Amino acid sequence: MKITSPAIAILFFSYFFFVSCNVFLSKKGRIQKTQQTLTYTDSTLSQYLTNGIDYYASGSFPENWSLTMDFDKTFSFKTASGISVNCPPTNDYRDSINAFTVFLARDKNQSFKIILPNRWNEKNSTTLVEYKGISYQGHGGSIIDKRLHNNWILEKVDDEQLDESNFTNGFPKLNFNLIQYKMNGFDGCNGLGSEIKVLGNRIQFGPIYSTLKACDNIPTEKLRIYLLNAQLVEYYFTNDQLVLYLINDSRLTFKKKY
Repeated sequence: MKITSPAIAILFFSYFFFVSCNVFLSKKGRIQKTQQTLTYTDSTLSQYLTNGIDYYASGSFPENWSLTMDFDKTFSFKTASGISVNCPPTNDYRDSINAFTVFLARDKNQSFKIILPNRWNEKNSTTLVEYKGISYQGHGGSIIDKRLHNNWILEKVDDEQLDESNFTNGFPKLNFNLIQYKMNGFDGCNGLGSEIKVLGNRIQFGPIYSTLKACDNIPTEKLRIYLLNAQLVEYYFTNDQLVLYLINDSRLTFKKKY
């Protein structure tokens, strides 16, 4: 049987379409699979997320104890022997890129220190609480919204919709990987990336690296890196969109890629 040129073209197009769809589904499937590892099955942790808790920890040395940290309101520390301390967080903390992050909670009558591992989601690393000369040891993790773990394409800066004609290289985008604690993306001109920590409804960006391509007239060139670089940025979801609320009160609104 002789196969005509149009038939070959149709077969080639069908194969290309099939492969493309499977590549797309494979990427989407990988994201969904890794999101599942971030799903909280413990009802207590789900309640923490709903109530705005950013970090939790617990341990059994020198006795059973628990800790919750709401960076907007209160750090709460409780032990089996009846200690119950609730203090607002202070601005006095130290962040070391290679070691630990130290927080202090204090009110008029009491205070305690919290020492978290550098990567706050690693449950094999020790979380310490120091209270009245006693060091309590255990493990913990950040309370995160698994929806962040995805690829996001920038739609709006504040209330202004991006004009496609201004982005000949494609719209800016960010990819948050909550398994590897990394962000990588594209600002409309250059590739960029950084390490991240996710603290409840906040993203702590590390120093942002970028490629050095020169582009003219890109409205969001560098994607306001000076506002993301080593900054703590609030995020929230609305209508299945991701909004980053930056330190200068501006907003970046993204749509989900997959």
